[in-house]
Amino acid sequence: MDFNKEEYEKGMETITKTTEMIVTPDKHDEGLLWVYSQGMYENYGVPDLEMRSVPAMFLQAAVVAINEMNAHRLLSEKPFLVGELIKWDIGDMRIVESDDLSGADLWTADQMLLLTSEPRDFCDCVTCMVENTNGMHE
Repeated sequence: MDFNKEEYEKGMETITKTTEMIVTPDKHDEGLLWVYSQGMYENYGVPDLEMRSVPAMFLQAAVVAINEMNAHRLLSEKPFLVGELIKWDIGDMRIVESDDLSGADLWTADQMLLLTSEPRDFCDCVTCMVENTNGMHE
């Protein structure tokens, strides 16, 4: 992020006061979690963020990442756009349009963005192992 520590901390404080993180079982992936923010659309007019199929051992990382991304969007006033690739501390994520859950009184598709894992190619060739890329090609 391009913010100093004081600006970042103030942004995080604002986000934690004006939004909340919701964690529920993921109805599409048994044993995994659905994590999303609530309050960005109502308070700032920008879509909230969600992650699906989150293993419980990565719950804290997902919550922190969503809060950081929301603070970043609040501080920078730069929107996340559908199709955009976000490079974050926990990994690369693609922004995709969320489902319309207005029938469940949760949100419409324009009020939520889904963060998905960016597919990576893994390789166990000698060159990759020698170059210490951990088998990951860009």
